[in-house]
Amino acid sequence: MLSMPILIRVICVLQAFCVSLFILSNSCAQAAQRGDSFIGTVILLSEQNIDVYEELGIKWVRLGSLPWGLIEKSPGDFNFDALDQLIVRLKEMDVRILITLRALSSWGSSHQPKKAEGFGYRSSSVPKDMEAYKRFLAAVVNRYKHYVKHWQIENEPNASAFWSSTEDDYIELLSAAYETIKQADPQSFVLSAGLACGISRKRIDKKAFNKGKEFFEKIVRSGKFDILDIHNYYLFDEAGEMAFTFSSYLEQYKSIMDMYGCHKPVWISEFGYSSKPIRNIFFDANKQALLLDKAVVTAREYGVEKIFWLKMQDSPEGIFSHMGLLEDDGGKKEAFYIFKDILNREIK
Repeated sequence: MLSMPILIRVICVLQAFCVSLFILSNSCAQAAQRGDSFIGTVILLSEQNIDVYEELGIKWVRLGSLPWGLIEKSPGDFNFDALDQLIVRLKEMDVRILITLRALSSWGSSHQPKKAEGFGYRSSSVPKDMEAYKRFLAAVVNRYKHYVKHWQIENEPNASAFWSSTEDDYIELLSAAYETIKQADPQSFVLSAGLACGISRKRIDKKAFNKGKEFFEKIVRSGKFDILDIHNYYLFDEAGEMAFTFSSYLEQYKSIMDMYGCHKPVWISEFGYSSKPIRNIFFDANKQALLLDKAVVTAREYGVEKIFWLKMQDSPEGIFSHMGLLEDDGGKKEAFYIFKDILNREIK
């Protein structure tokens, strides 16, 4: 007769095996039958209130950060438990997922991950050993390739809160990741990182924009992506201190793509508006809902293929604190119902 500790370990192994079978099962036929949508939301791995996504009818989410060190805590020591749980739940809900992979590792990153002041952001960096990073990528993609087809390499690498290496280091990382992911799953899609649009600055000057523009040009010239990502938090008729409108910002980047003959799809993996004033700009719950609807319409007009709202629920995050579809206590804002109406109109 098995002792209790051994029995518990056996049960845990069997549970893990069943989860793996569920995740690894080929879901291509199911994917063809699923509804699709133009709009999704950003989700966190630590998110607890997953049921609200089902209530809303979400069909796409972007996992905003999957740190290398969370999956591979030390060389060769992989633990997929947290991601398995999320993927299983999303698969049950027929929700597709874009995963943003981040080179955040206490042992693998060339710089120790720095924690940005205030909101828990951490800056990743080029790996010490690119081959070790590529093994991590291959392990993740191979595990989930029957369900996850979209992978993004880093988040806002032009912002020190998220990237502490150079622009050229990012291009090296993007190129290595692209080749590795395509080798592991030729049917996958690789997204470049969306660059920080500068909305958190008090004013966007020409020098700051040109630096981001030059970085974007490097990404375009690399060609190591299937989909280009843009983050866009700008307003519409009132550029003012923001320097751009939602439309003019898209036009700037579309013109760069045209200049280099790049005709690949564009996604906006982050956009959002506050339900409370930011600095000297007026926002309320009604304006938030109206801007959400207008952004979706405008993005479609500019040929954007997908767009992801930040975020589901209010939480302390500077100017992004009140961009949730839900209040911090879970109460539904006007934007929640507008979002649901958009989904009901667009799910095919």
